[in-house]
Amino acid sequence: MATGIISEPPGEPGVLCLPFPMKFPPDYGKVFRYGGRIEHFQKRPYLSPYAEARGIMPGSQEFDKRAVAIMHEILSFTIEKRLVTDHLTHFRSEFVMPQKLMRLLLKHFGIFYVSERGKRLSVFLTEAYDRSELIDKCPLVLWKEKILRLAGYRGRRKRIKNYSDFSDSEDDLIEGNHDNKSILMEVEDGETFGLFRFNDVSWKIGCGIRIIKKCVVFLQPILAMDVHCCWLSGELGFGLDMNLMAGEHALLSAEIVNRGIESSGPDAGSPTFSVRVRRRLPDFLQSVNLNYVKLGYHNLIGHAVYWATIPLLAVVGSLSREALWRKAWEETSYDLATQLAFLVALAFTVAVYFMWKPRPIYLLDFACYRPSDDLKVSNEEFIELARKSGKFNEESLAFQSRILKSSGIGDETYVPKSIFSPGNCATITEGRAEASTAMISALDELFDKCRVRPKDVGILVVNCSLFNPTPSLSAMIVNHYNMRGNILSYNLGGMGCSAGVIALDLARDMLRANPSSYAVVVSTEAVSFTWYTGRNRSMLIPNCFFRMGCSAVLLSNRRRDFRRAKYRLEHIVRTHKGADGRSFRCVYQEEDEERTKGLCISRDLTEVAAMHSRPTSPPSAPRPPFLRAAPLFATLFYRHLFPKKTADSAGTKPYIADYKLAFEHFCVHAASKAVLEAIQKNLRLEDRHMEASLATLHRFGNTSSSSIWYELAYLEAKGRVIGGDRVWQIAFGSGFKCNSAVWKATRRVRRPNRSPWLDCVDRYPEGR
Repeated sequence: MATGIISEPPGEPGVLCLPFPMKFPPDYGKVFRYGGRIEHFQKRPYLSPYAEARGIMPGSQEFDKRAVAIMHEILSFTIEKRLVTDHLTHFRSEFVMPQKLMRLLLKHFGIFYVSERGKRLSVFLTEAYDRSELIDKCPLVLWKEKILRLAGYRGRRKRIKNYSDFSDSEDDLIEGNHDNKSILMEVEDGETFGLFRFNDVSWKIGCGIRIIKKCVVFLQPILAMDVHCCWLSGELGFGLDMNLMAGEHALLSAEIVNRGIESSGPDAGSPTFSVRVRRRLPDFLQSVNLNYVKLGYHNLIGHAVYWATIPLLAVVGSLSREALWRKAWEETSYDLATQLAFLVALAFTVAVYFMWKPRPIYLLDFACYRPSDDLKVSNEEFIELARKSGKFNEESLAFQSRILKSSGIGDETYVPKSIFSPGNCATITEGRAEASTAMISALDELFDKCRVRPKDVGILVVNCSLFNPTPSLSAMIVNHYNMRGNILSYNLGGMGCSAGVIALDLARDMLRANPSSYAVVVSTEAVSFTWYTGRNRSMLIPNCFFRMGCSAVLLSNRRRDFRRAKYRLEHIVRTHKGADGRSFRCVYQEEDEERTKGLCISRDLTEVAAMHSRPTSPPSAPRPPFLRAAPLFATLFYRHLFPKKTADSAGTKPYIADYKLAFEHFCVHAASKAVLEAIQKNLRLEDRHMEASLATLHRFGNTSSSSIWYELAYLEAKGRVIGGDRVWQIAFGSGFKCNSAVWKATRRVRRPNRSPWLDCVDRYPEGR
């Protein structure tokens, strides 16, 4: 850290009255639009970063001003007036800084500059830089720049000359005739940095290179530098990496050469060696351009059949019609029996292929239930209605209020008002009314959009986890629509939030066994049966997340429905981790000490969901080519042969596929904001891939098994699904089960006329 003198300006103690200097790019036009806000913010006094932060409300202007002052003070203490944003998060709790620190930095773009170059984001203090140059450079920065300049480093975008271009200068350098390129370092005793100790003396010279006693440094422009050390006894502490500072360690590599003993001179008998620092080969794996190479390779392999047929079509196209017919006649006129046998074998092979090939499963359309506005409640209304119900004490209400603030749920979700009644809301009558309203509304919209009569449906699958009356919910639908008597109906219960994909899997199997049929899959949840009125905090969490919702999906296995279908089902993968005790009890329905029934959410849910979301993906992804799958098989083979060596080794982690190259859209079950962030980190997804999940969580809350269909409806309302796009739906729930389905768009999906997102889709993503 750089040292400096801190002087407190005159005025009220604990308050900085002077505004911070601000710099904007010369072509930045938005500064005129936000000029009033910036001026208003600058005129108000800043809280001192050394003042006490107690009593300041998070999110207020005073809190933001103090955070800006802290960031300014931290960056001013650094050597290069910049830091990696990941490092700033470690100071969040000590300095009482906001959780969304990046948003604060981007908001005050005149004081801070956030760079997206490289693998990690960096934040710069704008007043310390003149364009890309540091104004007041520390001596260590000057040493580092001089070492890089003498080493021949000209930046990543400039051409580095080859070795022959520096042959003359190297000869002068070795012979000592060039004063600017030859440096004799006389190191004095007394400087103690605690880096390397030899006879109670240690030194640090240049940009972090530790050199002991008297040494001569020869700097070569392309070979970087050779360090020849003498009068040294003992083991060299810095090894081969020489402790180069910051990014120079990634640019250079070192090796010890010419070991021996000085034969003559004043240093006779002393061990000698030379340290040669060479330019490291470029790390192509960390290059941004590699992503484009991967994408091009993916497109090349995915269209290999077309590329293989291009030469054949070129040859055929070069021939005229007469020449083509003459050549075909000459080839087939020699042995007619052989040609006939070949045609019969070809026809038989094609017939067997189409007979054994499973029928494709098409998704004609789907509908998502949107409750009436009478059932819409905000977070504040939710807490107020819960207080008026008289079922919760102040401690439970305060806990639920804190959960709602960090849940990612907005102020327009839907809950049945019966749960706030003073009496018992979890009755069969209330459950039937809630389920019937949601399912019938979604099915009416589905049949109207697809123009299919209810009597044409041959397979019906309904899933609802907690509410399972007799007769079942599927029987309720059959009775309401007066469906045919030979319909195959199923009702799945207790399967959790992943039951939607399980119902799809069951419908797919039934469609394969029953050709030329329609199948309807209905996914819903009764919120009144998840409502808990006790005091157990683990069982109060579902009250804050679960909201009303229902989806209805129409599937078909008829080939003639290909033209009007939206998607084709590619894969379904189901994973059950019930053998693990911790996974089994992370979502568990039980009774508390007061015999009140509720759904208990374990603290391990976020970790379990992130841990088990990845194993379901490789089978569901398109089959990768050999070169892309080679790292996966190599790591698995190495871990199998050397289990003891890989137990504590960080370099043999399992290969993680790049799912962004296999799928264009992701629909992850909107359980909670923390779970979505953990899955995003585990699968290495970008913010745009999680946009549909976060928007669904904010607008509709956790609608259980139907949330993945609200997310797909969001993508359609945005008009992002085009022909050939692959959509990956990931659902996880109690058990613990993690299931996924892959859909491929058969055509461009236009913005639907009826969607739950029509009046609010333009408000998302938030903060844009």
